[in-house]
Amino acid sequence: MRTLLFAAAILSATAGRGYAQTVELEQGIRFSLKPSRMRLTLIEGQSRASLRMVSLGNGPAYDRPSDVQLLVQRQTRPFAPDGLQRVDQDAAFGTTLLSTSPRSRMTRFLVQDTLSLNDNVTATLGWQGIKVSNRNANVTVGASKEPLRARDWFLPHAGVRLRSSLTLGLSVSYDETLRAYGDTGLVGPLGLSRDNFLALRRALRPETRRRLSMSADWVPDPGLKLVLTAYTGKLDDQLSFVRGGYLPLNVGSAALSGGVVSGTHRLSPNLSYSLRYSAFAARTDDGTTLRENSISFEASWAKGPLRATLRAVDSSAPALAAARSPPLRIEAGLDYSAAILRGRPLHFSLRLTDPDRLMSTSFVQDQTPRAFGALDQTPAVMMSAAVNW
Repeated sequence: MRTLLFAAAILSATAGRGYAQTVELEQGIRFSLKPSRMRLTLIEGQSRASLRMVSLGNGPAYDRPSDVQLLVQRQTRPFAPDGLQRVDQDAAFGTTLLSTSPRSRMTRFLVQDTLSLNDNVTATLGWQGIKVSNRNANVTVGASKEPLRARDWFLPHAGVRLRSSLTLGLSVSYDETLRAYGDTGLVGPLGLSRDNFLALRRALRPETRRRLSMSADWVPDPGLKLVLTAYTGKLDDQLSFVRGGYLPLNVGSAALSGGVVSGTHRLSPNLSYSLRYSAFAARTDDGTTLRENSISFEASWAKGPLRATLRAVDSSAPALAAARSPPLRIEAGLDYSAAILRGRPLHFSLRLTDPDRLMSTSFVQDQTPRAFGALDQTPAVMMSAAVNW
């Protein structure tokens, strides 16, 4: 087994005392169980403590393989020890220098079983859990014992996949997920009076989603794939941010229904493109019905260790958002992967991102429960490098 050693990523700002050094630490474990068919038997003439496992070999037709996935993950983003200091002015005791240590911590787990019912039907059943805690989120309040927290230990997922032929597949799934504010120590400062901070704490709920989807995919040709998906469900307490702001806002809830149709065509072994169109109706809590739609084009080119993508999106105005996004957005990416460092994989990535704020986009994405922040809705240019030691 190869071990990926991810040391700490230290970010240092170049201007202003409102920025500080942060250290990101992540720990986790993932493993898969694929048990063979076994039974527990009692050895005759001995006590019940003498038990042994006996393999049944090739079982009857109903004995299907099972793949159990287990994941435990914890991510901590604290300030460095000298990251943030606050000066208090007191008439009786003079100036006091107080040191606080804001920290955002996310804990997540996953339990999931994928079971093959027969040669054409596969079922998935499981659930996830998450807890996000932001300690000392408000720098003007100080070392508060009232952190911003959100958690849900039972977010179920179930799905059935039917492959009726080599070219046609059908699936039905139900899932729930959660996104909670987790930007403490990354942007800010989040400076509020104590009363305003308590009001934010009372109003700041995690964004939750309950979704039922039905999908059909058709592959009429090895180089062509068409997918049609219908969705229905509820998105509660959508998190949003004003442009250039770091204060999380709850912009409301809505019941959504609609669909997405997409097609991918491979022109050559190196070049492919895809088209995608979505249309949704969002019925808000006050009974208002709003509509969202978007159309996107994406091209992908790959040759050897190099891969490039370009994506253009034209969309309507968001049904619910703290800030409007431009109707036309451009995103691009460039990746280079090669085993050039003593035979070890080395990966470089350059990204131009411009996320949209459509409610339907957040609704249809297959997201795992996670922490969410202002940077997730900010146009950005990002560069990264990774090596597997």
